[in-house]
Amino acid sequence: MDRSRTIKTLAALLAALTVGTFVLLALETRPAQPGSLPPLTALLPRDGAILSEIASTAVAVPRDRWRNIVIHDSVCSMDMNPTADCHFVIYGPASGALDGTVRATPRWHQQARGNHVSVPGHDYDAVSIGICLEGDLVAATPSPRQIEALANLTQALQRRLSIAPERIYLHSDLSGTHCPGRRFPLEAFRSGLLPDEP
Repeated sequence: MDRSRTIKTLAALLAALTVGTFVLLALETRPAQPGSLPPLTALLPRDGAILSEIASTAVAVPRDRWRNIVIHDSVCSMDMNPTADCHFVIYGPASGALDGTVRATPRWHQQARGNHVSVPGHDYDAVSIGICLEGDLVAATPSPRQIEALANLTQALQRRLSIAPERIYLHSDLSGTHCPGRRFPLEAFRSGLLPDEP
């Protein structure tokens, strides 16, 4: 009796496995096909070059000195030269292969005060990091690479120097100028700032 019961049980198991295999085969889909792989540069940290620019100073960066960030374009309506008077320049499409490249200026290398904001009664130049987007942002929108580099640079400075988002200004926020121009994507820029830490 036990032997016939064992045979029936094994037969039932074999039938269940066979049916299960056919069900799985019927449900089988095509294997996933890999899509195109991103270029190797896309897999590298995007802000590595930016962090290198921030760190390349001749003197130590005083953590408690820099309290603000001010954004400019290179065709500032004031009588100044933001590319020389700011601490960082982000190159645009006019510079070809340099589009989106961040370069620290001698002012940053020496940790020298800026010469990019004039507000009567306030010495913003002494405590504000100037970032200049190359180009006339009244006439043209900054390139996607410039905007990405600006976001990465601003966030890196925020992290390193504990700069709150409400202390990041457009030049026009502080003085009667149209710098950066009306084509600057303000909402997208503001939404990319790091929130203030509690």
